[in-house]
Amino acid sequence: MPILATDHAYKLSAGHSIVILIRDAYPINILPRLKEVPEIVNIYCASVNPIEVVFVETKQGRAIIGVVDNFFIS
Repeated sequence: MPILATDHAYKLSAGHSIVILIRDAYPINILPRLKEVPEIVNIYCASVNPIEVVFVETKQGRAIIGVVDNFFIS
């Protein structure tokens, strides 16, 4: 799974970002520990649903500005 997380981070190519993928666990189990890390400023998403990352690109690079997490069955 580390290679999969690296692939996602590479596709985003947004500086100062981290991708964490977990299996057989719930995000709520690790969120309190992640919030204790002073280097982590924002957590945009902790979901099992498919997501879309919204980012912007400028002359200085790319930045994540949000995450769309809206899974529904029509």
